[in-house]
Order: sequence, then structure tokens, then C-alpha cells
Amino acid sequence: MDFLWEGSVRNSSAIYVGKEKRERVFVRNSISDNIQKRNKICLSGTIKDFLDMNKGCRRYFTKTQLMDLYAKVDMLIIEDLAENILTRDELSWLFVIVNERMKNKLPIVILTKFNINELKKRLSIHEDDCEFVNSIISRLRFMCTLVDIRKNIIIE
Repeated sequence: MDFLWEGSVRNSSAIYVGKEKRERVFVRNSISDNIQKRNKICLSGTIKDFLDMNKGCRRYFTKTQLMDLYAKVDMLIIEDLAENILTRDELSWLFVIVNERMKNKLPIVILTKFNINELKKRLSIHEDDCEFVNSIISRLRFMCTLVDIRKNIIIE
């Protein structure tokens, strides 16, 4: 995790693959601590957490303001991606966030127990989502370094 914040979005973004939840939690905590030590803001959670937070905050913030928060925060960590089947709305949210972070050259960290091919299959449950999912995966591949947590090696 030392490569985080070394100057480019490619160096700062990663997909961490680890079968054990405790491994992924350790990585999340390490990254969050690293970001906070630099006086930066880090948001972490599952897609469901973020969307639930949206519902709870709608009284105070517009949908656009909330999307801006996720799109522009210093570091966004999405936990347990593809652990559960995502709805079309959740995939849409993920696409917008990934796309905005890529355009703004801001880092994103994905924590998952699935390799990139499994991730793609799990996100493409519905036949008509395949092209959409391909767009998400291609952007993540462009932005992120793939890291095997257990072996502590870059997978690419």
C-alpha cells in the first residue's frame, strides 16, 4: 500500500483481491489511516452503504451534491464489490462514480474477493447489463493496479 498517493491516479487506484474478509478489512483500515495522516478525506463502504446514505441525506442534500461527494472525495473505497447482485440502478451509480473519478484523476480502491473475470461475471448477471459492465471494468482496469492481498503482489 506504499504506492498510494505517488502522483498519478494509476498509482493511487487499486483493486485488492482477497478471499478473506479480515484481509480486506485490514487493507481498508491501512489505506484509511494512510489517507487521514495526509489530512485527506476517505469514504469507505459498500455500494449499498453509499446508496442507503443517499436516502438518509436527501433531506439535506440533492442527489447531485451527493454524487459530487463520491466523485470528488480524496479517496473512495468500495468494499465487497460484487458480493451481492447489483441492480441496474446500483450499476448505474457505480458507472457514474468510476467515470467521474477517472475524469477528475482521483483515486478509487476496490476491495473484493473476486478476480477481475469473476467480478465481470458477477456484475453481468442480467444479459442487457453486459455492455454497461464492460464499460465499468474497462475504466477500472485503466485506473487500477490489481493486487493479490494474500501474496502482496501486483497481479497484472
